[in-house]
Amino acid sequence: MKILIRAVLRADKSLCVDLGIMSCLTNACLYVNWIFRIIDHQPKEEVLMLSRIFSKFASKKSKRPTKPRFPHYYPAIISDRELHDFMSDEEYKNICKFPIVSIFPQCNSYDDDDLLFASVGLSQVIIRNLMLVKNLSIRGPEDTHLFFSDEFEEYLSYMKGSDYLITGNLSYDNGFTINTTLYAPDGISDFSVSESNLNKFIIEYCKILTLKLGGQITTELENQWMYGQPSNLEKLIDYGSIIYAAKTKSDSDDQAMDRAILKLFNSDPKFVLPLYELSDYSNRLEMLLHGLHNDPYDAQLCFLLFIALWKSEGPQKEAFQFVRKAIELSPGHGKAHMCAPHAAVWRDSLLRHSELGYRLLPGNTFAINNYLVYLEIAGDSSKALIGLAKEGMENDPYDPTNYNRIIEIYTSQNKYSKALDYAEKLSVLYGPPINDRTLYCLKQNPALKKMLESGRYDPAREHKKLLTELKQLVISGE
Repeated sequence: MKILIRAVLRADKSLCVDLGIMSCLTNACLYVNWIFRIIDHQPKEEVLMLSRIFSKFASKKSKRPTKPRFPHYYPAIISDRELHDFMSDEEYKNICKFPIVSIFPQCNSYDDDDLLFASVGLSQVIIRNLMLVKNLSIRGPEDTHLFFSDEFEEYLSYMKGSDYLITGNLSYDNGFTINTTLYAPDGISDFSVSESNLNKFIIEYCKILTLKLGGQITTELENQWMYGQPSNLEKLIDYGSIIYAAKTKSDSDDQAMDRAILKLFNSDPKFVLPLYELSDYSNRLEMLLHGLHNDPYDAQLCFLLFIALWKSEGPQKEAFQFVRKAIELSPGHGKAHMCAPHAAVWRDSLLRHSELGYRLLPGNTFAINNYLVYLEIAGDSSKALIGLAKEGMENDPYDPTNYNRIIEIYTSQNKYSKALDYAEKLSVLYGPPINDRTLYCLKQNPALKKMLESGRYDPAREHKKLLTELKQLVISGE
């Protein structure tokens, strides 16, 4: 019996260390003498009962989560060329024809909070699910407005970038009902879906939407829709409240937001979509990997893992594998195509992905600039490049990258006066103080972000040097 209890205490000690409860070690030492004293004086039944109690306590294990395994999706692929050459000519041609779909929250700005939050959360779940439809291109969560206005002018501006728009109204007084309006190239239609169970409601709604959008439903797709869903309405509302706060409160506390996100994820770990809203993906790599383990079919999460790993410092196979996986799961994922060349070894072989990013993200200034950059690498004409740079400036007049591109092009053509004109426009954005949107755009490059935050790079100071050089070139004659 003494041997048994010593074994129990050894187990108890290891448990205490694992949990970090050091005071239990001291208490365990005090228990030893007490236990040994009572063994020789107590009835056998009581000694056995005591041993069972300690054995039960000792059998408890730490709940500390295991470190997620870093996936290697393509270990069988040996050459770099094979790793990068994964889209056939036929696949490329088909993706060029994909309809672009924007899915808005099924609510109005004047709905009560819980209904509004549930609608916002639901729209993100629908986006996650429909991204897996192989012949559709779904606008990502970050590219979708919170509310859809039926004002005709806004309708036209939205339709400029999408073939289909989905909006409507959700209610859940007696089960779940959604009244949806589908804006399509051939007109506007309405339909409703009702279900008593939340998960059945989501899946049924996704099926109907997929068919109305011309998508294809397969057994594989239906299986993928079994992952990544909220366990109940409360989790959906909590998720929607986080998104709403992130998109509407400019002074939101990132740390407080992250705590709320991780609390929600830990309470419903199969529902990984809240991880999309983390403030800094690079510092949450382990958490994102946990999410991907729980939902291996989340194309957007694969893309975010690429963002977390990408350093903008040359080829990164471990980052590239995630952007490739995102495209394999969701062939119409515009941002994954846009970023595919960034961490590639064979960047020159991925120009078509950059073009698809431009096609699938119409009006997106980053997609325009990326396409421009890789056209330059491919040796395309300057006329086409200038047209793209101007398109980028029209869509986002605060993004400095397209200004820099057109300055470089005109300078290379010895058209210094034109280059100077755009350089002077850019100097207004750099300030001081620098325009908020301009700074945000610069920080999308991880290497540049690091230099900005460390103070090693001052855009205004560096740009003044460029202005001085261009003015001297203009004076000396073109």
